Amino acid sequence: MKKVRFDYFDVFTKYAECAVAAAEKLWETLRSFENVSLEKRIKQIHEIENRADELSHRVSEQLAREFLPPIDGEDIMALCNRYDDVVDAIDDILRNISMYNIARISPDALRCCEHLIKCCSSLSIATDEFRNFKKSKRLKDYIIEVRTLETEGDNLHFHCVKKLFDRHENLHEAIMWKDIFDTFEKCFDACDEMTQFMERVVLKNS
Repeated sequence: MKKVRFDYFDVFTKYAECAVAAAEKLWETLRSFENVSLEKRIKQIHEIENRADELSHRVSEQLAREFLPPIDGEDIMALCNRYDDVVDAIDDILRNISMYNIARISPDALRCCEHLIKCCSSLSIATDEFRNFKKSKRLKDYIIEVRTLETEGDNLHFHCVKKLFDRHENLHEAIMWKDIFDTFEKCFDACDEMTQFMERVVLKNS
């Protein structure tokens, strides 16, 4: 019987699916914030994070046995680590909301979360196409889409934070929300950094 080759690109796809699932779970939580158990939702997102960690363990174990992976082993692990960064940052958003005992979710936080779903979904599309990076004519466009969304996310972050301090209401609350908005921006940046590393792998293997 022919041995089935380990599919690293399938793992990347599963990683991206974890990011989308975590972003969607965060959206469900924030949209109906007053009617959900925050601790339960934190646990659910943490379970998604654990699934991503398990993928890293599988890849690490496989690389230890692999004679000739499809791309450099260090690049494979670096890609895994960057997917981890995306999922970890999403987990941090809900943890910060819990840590600061936030009682009400602002409309701006919902806007940021909607944008996060767009970023993660676009990253997932780029990841699906990354399998064909040596001959793909679409990967570059998908990467540009993620980069465009990251730029839009930076602008959204700027306006959300500026609005906090323009109001001059509760400085303590403003600082807490700034930290949460900063974590959203960290998510947007992590998606962009993921695609930047994809580009490096493409150039390295061209």
